[in-house]
Parts: sequence; structure tokens; C-alpha cells
Amino acid sequence: MSVRVELLNPDGQLRPGDLAHARLEIATTPREQVYDPALAGKYISPMHPQVVRDEPGDCPLCDMALIPTREFGFSETPLPDPRVISVPRDAVLLAGDESAVFVETAPGQFILRRVATGPTTDAEVVILEGLAEGETVARHANFLIDSQVKLTSRLTVIDPPRQIHTER
Repeated sequence: MSVRVELLNPDGQLRPGDLAHARLEIATTPREQVYDPALAGKYISPMHPQVVRDEPGDCPLCDMALIPTREFGFSETPLPDPRVISVPRDAVLLAGDESAVFVETAPGQFILRRVATGPTTDAEVVILEGLAEGETVARHANFLIDSQVKLTSRLTVIDPPRQIHTER
């Protein structure tokens, strides 16, 4: 995917037309609003997002009125505890609208537990409900565990939670 971005270039090392490969990491919260301390309660230009001001006014580049960042989904004040629980994407079993993970309850013992999922990337899934911080989930073997369990006990993602004993 190609994206055009505008970056600050205080050292002058970047030139117009330069190409780069980048990886964006964005903080995720299970809230309706985004909290970014640099944008909380600020005003931003709709045409030039690098123009951020503390007070309403006009963009110095295009004379358009600055818009409160809350209109773009940003919180006006700090949000408490922005931490979330996320798991590797391949740890989540999907069956229609249902999602589940295998949670390790003791060494070699797993329980299939329904979870509510949130934002998803290529690598991770935010877990909104059903998993506590610090719990261990099966990752690479979850499809093998699921298929073995279906063969032996008719347990499915739709019908949790029974204990599953596996050999390591």
C-alpha cells in the first residue's frame, strides 16, 4: 500500500519525492474516543493536519477555520487507563459471529473461552471481554487443539467451556 505523508524535516535530510518503507504503530483503546496527549482539547486544520493550535482560529496555510479535534474522535481530556489486552491474531478462533481462545488453566490444560474482540490488525486482536491480563492463550496449536477436541468431545467454539487436557 502506498501512502503519502507529510513529515517534519528539521535536519533537511529528506527531499521531495524521497521514498521510504515505514511501519506505523498506533495505540489502541477500547473506547469511543482516541486519546493523544498532543491533540487533547486542541484545534486542527482540516487541510493541513500538521497545523495544531490551542485556540480556535484560521489555518495559516489555507485560511480555513480550525476544527476542534473532538470532531475527529479525539478526547478533550486525558482518558484513564488506556491499556488494552491483545493477543496474536492466530490465537483467536472464529466461528461466524463468535470468537474464542484456548486459555491455559494449568500446564497442558486448556479451556475454550468465548471472547469479545475489538480492533484487529494483521498481527494482533484486541480482546474487549473474556480474557484477563496475564492469562496465557494457545497460539500456534489452537487449530490442532480445536480439531482434536471436536473429534473427542464435540466441544466447539459455540459450546465452551470444558477443560481440555493436552500432551506437550
